[in-house]
Amino acid sequence: MEIKDLIKKTYYMGLGAIASIQDKAEEIANQLIEKGELKENEKPEFIKDLIEEGEKFKSTLDEKIQSAVDATIKKLNIPTKDDIDEINKKIDQLMKELNKESNK
Repeated sequence: MEIKDLIKKTYYMGLGAIASIQDKAEEIANQLIEKGELKENEKPEFIKDLIEEGEKFKSTLDEKIQSAVDATIKKLNIPTKDDIDEINKKIDQLMKELNKESNK
């Protein structure tokens, strides 16, 4: 399995976890209500808090994945989009200089 595929798979697993957090939060809240550990009127706030925690987790996961991707790209010495853009600017500049020289 390529690193890129592994990173994608990890990312999508994280997204799947976030997508189902609403359902899981409601399920947990209902279980806590049945056990008497949560009052019915506390349920919306409880669910909101769990969802916020899920969003924080997703954000942290996104940052870790991006960091891993950046480190892998750097380690493998793969040029980034910025590197390629910089090379293209240099090529454009050289082409302009060549055109000036050929027009003399």
